[in-house]
Amino acid sequence: MDQNPVLKEAFQKLSPYKQYEFLEYIESAKQEKTKISRIEKVIPMILGNVGLNDKYR
Repeated sequence: MDQNPVLKEAFQKLSPYKQYEFLEYIESAKQEKTKISRIEKVIPMILGNVGLNDKYR
């Protein structure tokens, strides 16, 4: 996020619950390559202000 200020700003605008959801999702991966792929997956969601589990609510 330090390299992408737009992403950092979008992440900070999310509710604390959504921020926690994203962090938990990424940190629960055991392998580094899985963490990287999850980060790549959630970047468009963060920029679009969409929560990880919004489609189920």
